[in-house]
Amino acid sequence: MKENARQGFWNGATVPLGYRLVEAERRGTKIKKKLDVDPVQAECVRLIYKLYLYGRRHLGSPGHQGGGSSG
Repeated sequence: MKENARQGFWNGATVPLGYRLVEAERRGTKIKKKLDVDPVQAECVRLIYKLYLYGRRHLGSPGHQGGGSSG
C-alpha cells in the first residue's frame, strides 16, 4: 500500500470532494487509478472556501446589499 501511494496511485476509500478517479495504467488484471480534479465539484469546493474566508458579502451575490450589522 505504501509503495502504491509512493507511486501516486489511489489506495481506495471514498474519493475526496472535488476529485474523481481516473485509470492511470493496467498491470495485468489490476487497474491502477489516480485522483484527478473534477471541474464541477472543484468549483463547489472553491465556493465553500470563499464562503468560509469571506462570507456571503464578498461573493457579489444578487440581492445582497452588503453592509455591517444592525443596531
